[in-house]
Amino acid sequence: MNNYGCDNIGENFIFIHIPKNAGTSVYRALGMEVSRHYTAEEYKKMIGDKQYKEMFSFGFVRNPWERFLSLYHYARMDESYYHSAINPEKAKYGKHMDYDLLKKASLRDCARFLLEGKLKHNPPHVQWQPQVTWTHDANGENLVKFIGRVENLQEDFNRITQQIGRPAPVLAKTNASTSKTSYRDAFDEETRQIVTEFYRHDVEIFQYQF
Repeated sequence: MNNYGCDNIGENFIFIHIPKNAGTSVYRALGMEVSRHYTAEEYKKMIGDKQYKEMFSFGFVRNPWERFLSLYHYARMDESYYHSAINPEKAKYGKHMDYDLLKKASLRDCARFLLEGKLKHNPPHVQWQPQVTWTHDANGENLVKFIGRVENLQEDFNRITQQIGRPAPVLAKTNASTSKTSYRDAFDEETRQIVTEFYRHDVEIFQYQF
């Protein structure tokens, strides 16, 4: 733990951890403890504008449709890296907050719940929020110096470690969901449209295509 009381902050860098974007793997590779999903704007307020600008901030984004599918599968898992529906008292974060709602729900149901605001969106359960929530401020300004992509994870991570003067170990797959199929095969037209609209800023700003 550093002087800011937050494990996402290194000696010369800040890791913006967006949920379900390989964050646990990055933490472990950097020898850091997993911390809360603070946004870039929250870090800026936490350490001050001057200090924030002097540090190297980075994070990873992911295809919004693939990420939504990963979030869906993750919420429905009986056992995962952080959650357990079988022995919640033994899991770090207990039973996933959306487990009961989604366990028997289809992906289309999940998308409808997302649109209706039935999924947990508010701190500390922020995983369903658009990724720009973490990288941009309320005025739409990007606050993160390097935004890598999960689709190019190892190569982008190597660039980050070079920038911050750390070794570049091979990233291990940690806290993964159980999806085995291509995300495109999982979406019908209605589900695709709902997710596209809800995450439209992610699609536009990070230039993703279905």
